[in-house]
Amino acid sequence: MSSLYNLKIRYDVLNSSLDSYLAPELSEIVLNNPKVPDIYRDPAKFFSITYLTDTMEKLINEVISTFKNGTYGKTILLYSFFGGGKTHTLIFLYHLFKFPNVAKEYRFDVPNNVKVVVIGGRDSNTAPSPLDKLQVGDTTIQTLWGYIAYSLNKYDLIKDLDESLTSPEAERIRKIIGEDKVLIIIDEIAFYLSRIATSPYTEYYRQCLNFFELLAQLTNSLPVVLIISLPAQYAPDLKDIISEKGYEDVVGALYRRVKRVAVNFWSPVSSDVDLVNVLKKRIFEDVNPPIDLIQQYEKNIEKFKDKLNEDEIKKLASYYPFHPYYIRVLENLLKYNESLQKNRDAIRITRMVVRNLWKERPHRDLILPSDIDLRKQEFQNLLLKDFSMFKGPLDEMIRKTKGLAVNFYIANYIFLSTYIYKLGLAPNEYNSLLPTDKDVATALYDLAFLNSSNLTPEDVIKKLDDLTKGGSLDKGEVVPFLIEKDNRYWFTFWADPRKLCSNEAKGISDLDVLNKFKEITKDLALKGIGKQRQGPEILKLGDVIDNLDNLLLDDDKGYKLYISISPISEFDLESKATEFIFYKASGNSKAPRRYANSTVVLLSDNTQLRDEIQSYIKEWLGCNRVDISKYWSKEDNVVRDLAKKYIEDYKNYLDGEIRNKLLQYYTKIAYPIDSNKINITDLSSVSNQRVLAVDVEETLVNNKILKTINFDTLKYYFNDVLGIKDISNNNQRKVSDIIEMFYVNPKLPFVKEDDIINAIKEGVENLEIGVMINGRVYFKKIENSDFSVTPDAIILNPEHAAELQINDLINEGKEIQEGDKVIKEYWVLVNDYEQEIELSELKNDPNKLDKLRLGKLTKKRREVEKGVEIQVEPNEIEGEIGEIKKVKLKVYKIGSYEGKVSVESDIFGRKEIEPNFEEEIPVTIDQDKEIRFTLHYDNRVKYSTLRVVVKKRENVIEVPPKQIPQQGSIQLIEISLEGVKGNSMLSIIQDLKRIVGKKTITSEFTIDNKKDKIGNFKIINNDTMNFISFLQNELPLFGSDSEIRGRITIYVEGNQISQSDREVIDKLLRKDKPDNFSIIFKIMVM
Repeated sequence: MSSLYNLKIRYDVLNSSLDSYLAPELSEIVLNNPKVPDIYRDPAKFFSITYLTDTMEKLINEVISTFKNGTYGKTILLYSFFGGGKTHTLIFLYHLFKFPNVAKEYRFDVPNNVKVVVIGGRDSNTAPSPLDKLQVGDTTIQTLWGYIAYSLNKYDLIKDLDESLTSPEAERIRKIIGEDKVLIIIDEIAFYLSRIATSPYTEYYRQCLNFFELLAQLTNSLPVVLIISLPAQYAPDLKDIISEKGYEDVVGALYRRVKRVAVNFWSPVSSDVDLVNVLKKRIFEDVNPPIDLIQQYEKNIEKFKDKLNEDEIKKLASYYPFHPYYIRVLENLLKYNESLQKNRDAIRITRMVVRNLWKERPHRDLILPSDIDLRKQEFQNLLLKDFSMFKGPLDEMIRKTKGLAVNFYIANYIFLSTYIYKLGLAPNEYNSLLPTDKDVATALYDLAFLNSSNLTPEDVIKKLDDLTKGGSLDKGEVVPFLIEKDNRYWFTFWADPRKLCSNEAKGISDLDVLNKFKEITKDLALKGIGKQRQGPEILKLGDVIDNLDNLLLDDDKGYKLYISISPISEFDLESKATEFIFYKASGNSKAPRRYANSTVVLLSDNTQLRDEIQSYIKEWLGCNRVDISKYWSKEDNVVRDLAKKYIEDYKNYLDGEIRNKLLQYYTKIAYPIDSNKINITDLSSVSNQRVLAVDVEETLVNNKILKTINFDTLKYYFNDVLGIKDISNNNQRKVSDIIEMFYVNPKLPFVKEDDIINAIKEGVENLEIGVMINGRVYFKKIENSDFSVTPDAIILNPEHAAELQINDLINEGKEIQEGDKVIKEYWVLVNDYEQEIELSELKNDPNKLDKLRLGKLTKKRREVEKGVEIQVEPNEIEGEIGEIKKVKLKVYKIGSYEGKVSVESDIFGRKEIEPNFEEEIPVTIDQDKEIRFTLHYDNRVKYSTLRVVVKKRENVIEVPPKQIPQQGSIQLIEISLEGVKGNSMLSIIQDLKRIVGKKTITSEFTIDNKKDKIGNFKIINNDTMNFISFLQNELPLFGSDSEIRGRITIYVEGNQISQSDREVIDKLLRKDKPDNFSIIFKIMVM
């Protein structure tokens, strides 16, 4: 990167908010205003950023020597227009004499005994008046002489004259000064006097002039230096001063009163060298011109002597890092643009330039004149304040050079150099001031920039020719309003064909403008900028409407975007948008929308921008009406064709501006979030092509719009947002009901219907819900059971879905007679252990849902014997003693059996029955037992057994699978060994030894050395120490590779689980333990 960016910028330059404090008021420094940057308030920092011009240095030396070398003072007038460095110079003097010790550190031999009084004419705290009195405690000060006396602690000597607004006589002034050495600094006095002169206190104004006249005369006999700054400059031809506009009378009056005794000092910054050095000092920490770079420039100029201004390039050594033409352009701007405040704005402009350069880092060795980049609004605001007629030509220039950096830099330099003269089609007396092609090439002479663009100065001149007369309008090279004549270049604001469009625009009706406004808005909503792009996924464009005052009749399903073209005030925005979103038109009144979660509104609150867009549209429509033949005859073919091209270009430009401004215009989105409650958010520009509907959609993603939704998210909105825990509504809710809820309830997001359906299908696939479609239940996946969720599908909770599916599958079971054979087809559930569970058994299992989720449904086919089967459902019951449970006893045929059947049990004895038989039998739980039901037929016997279990009140848990309880005691530890190494076994027992409490070990295991030796061991009621000693003795006999297989049970008599116990359990249950080792802790929960 260029050495330019190696320069260190002063820390304040990069802070744009400090631009407004480039020239703080002197009074702000005196009062130590904390808003003023410390580089102005701190004397050492202020000295370090100040470049002393010859004028400043002479003035400082004059004041110091006056105080050091004599008993009398003098009056000094400091002249400069606003921004010329007066206040900066006075702040420097203030710091010198207010902080003499700091001044001495910077080699200023300032005496210590000088009192400093400052009058800042814009601040009543340092310049009170009858208009703005200064109240200090009980003292009210209303004159300048009263303030000076008060500052010197002698207000009592002049109190009467302060109260009467009468200027003091000589003797009174002498008493106020006494023998003190006093520096009186007066700034912005012209502002002060101009206010008084036009107020009811005109007599006080005359008294002020008298006071200054007398005080100035007395400085020749008193130890007082009086410095007064005036917004004026000397005109040698008039041998008089020229005052800043608006201050002529008061400056002239004051000047005439004091000029006879005053010493004059003219503008502190008066030459281009002064300006360069001031900018270097204010912008950079330190600047050392790179000698090698300067020599390279001077050497390179030999190649292009006839294309470059050699004299200007030779200034590089003293101007670096500024291109000499940068300073030239800056000086001309300050001279001819009366809205600029000389050096103040020179610093402001340069700060802006440097910030942009250091941010964007273009290829640069130097700071070029075109780095005053008029594409940036901040420069336009500052430089075109009094040149609004050039806004159009500038816009054209920027448009024509867009994306063509070199073209822009050429045109920008010429614009900056010439717009200040307000030229038409002839340069007249300004001809010699206008740039030539050599000036243009020199202004862009930056080797880093040219090399990066692969250009030479000669190429720059060729491009300049293209921009004026040698280029092609079709290629967009010719820049309108850029004129060339006799190798002089300038910008004009004349001959603008757009005026024809403006004239025709006056006849365009508001209705035509409104319709075009809607048409372009609709185009932007669906297509964006340029060719048609992909539109929104969820939102549909409802309509582009005039405003929100007229409610719509529409109340249909679907997420719709309405765009209101009329701006709405911030005060009305929420109420109008709320009514529009939640209500529809109903006769002469309104009614709530059913689909209250279906409407989004895009709108604006920017009336000013609306008016601007309408003016652009009116101008565009005006261009359509322009009849070129009315302005140029057929003989003027060239001019006529050029005018046509200009107008067509202008129309394209207007169209682009209208669309870009419309994209800026629509900034607010209103959408529903609760019952009669909306949220208003800012529109984000997220789509590359700026399709408004897409921008709205993307802005609302994750706030109101969900592009995707899964079943977990669906559950969240039902459970947590709506408070609906059962998404199935007790197995009565349809999918269409859920879709409907998303359109109806504003608490829910906007979601595509297909996404809701897919989320529900995911819930089925995850076995969290089931669905019933056309009478068939879908829950647990079975063979050939692919399905599509339809809006009329009924949602089932998982328990009900499991029950219905099991019943359906049981009912699907059938017997097929094949000759003498009976083939039975039926469904079974296969668990993780490859065990088959009959669905008739599973049906009555209280854990059927969990088992169904974990297992696999498989269809079986087997041959069965003809006859009769007996079955009791369920085959196991559990309850507390005395509780009565009911079971079903079923006896059914297999095949076509017609014989006699009886059934027998301890409950009802023996009885004959007719299959198919089913009976509900009550069973009283009294103890753990088995009840046998016996079936008799054809001298054959079959059984079905019912297991009865007394439910135990247990509070012992197993870890794992459960977690360690907060309170409890370890009762039992069970260890299973499947080939654990001996050393690992010892380590395990050593860890378990740390568990608190008495431990008794019972074990049965084998030790196998995998070669020729196996030992079988059975140990009963051993303690851990003896067990460890046993292992330590036995294991060496089998060798280090020996393995242990078997079980070990440890009974523990302990108290509450300790932290040490938890650490042991965690360690032995960690994930990286061997696969051939498992352990279970049985813990009594307290």
